[in-house]
Amino acid sequence: MVNCGIIFRASIIAVLFGSGFVACRPKTQSNIGADVHGVTQQSPKPCKWNYFEDPSLNWTKEEKAEIEKVKSEILKTYGIVMKSGERSWSLDELKIVETILPKVPLSFAKYTKAFVRGLSGGSTAVLGFMEKSDEITIYESAMCDMEETVVHEMGHAFANANPAIFDAWKQQFWKDPAKPSGSPTDYGKTNSDEDFAESVEWTVLKPDVFLQQDSARVAFIRKNVLLLHP
Repeated sequence: MVNCGIIFRASIIAVLFGSGFVACRPKTQSNIGADVHGVTQQSPKPCKWNYFEDPSLNWTKEEKAEIEKVKSEILKTYGIVMKSGERSWSLDELKIVETILPKVPLSFAKYTKAFVRGLSGGSTAVLGFMEKSDEITIYESAMCDMEETVVHEMGHAFANANPAIFDAWKQQFWKDPAKPSGSPTDYGKTNSDEDFAESVEWTVLKPDVFLQQDSARVAFIRKNVLLLHP
């Protein structure tokens, strides 16, 4: 079993686990002043985790209809199936996903086939898991960091589907694994897989900050992954 309970001071971390990738959040007593995803948080995010009650049991017929409508819109626009797992996607969660996906090009999103709504990855530190089938499970604990987790895991999906581009990434930034050239987060420095996913996340969500920190990584992601002009 992966121990995601190790305390880290900075950034959401991802741990290679079996055939997929497990995204972990540092287990600290509080996020006050912590450097989460490289952005200092002055106060904890307003997270609401619910591991004991299934909210879907109380949904009205109208709410269920609206949920199916949004799921259909996501499938039609992005080709991504919003699957129920141990939990079902709520309307609020689906609307968050709807605000995230327009931030990435369709050419990038197409490598993610499904988002599965999970409950627990064995620890509240576990946010998501990406299978080789390009199905991404999002756990209850990711409700605090949905945007970051979704984009990070989509980065893994892209890398799995495009080994030549990922190899080029390693050649440019990981010629010597013992001395990586840098990464936007501490965990990204641990291996090329997580560096790639973290760099995709930062290029999409924090481009101005990342550009100042590492223009070479931003240029690579924009040109080869997001297919954007410099």
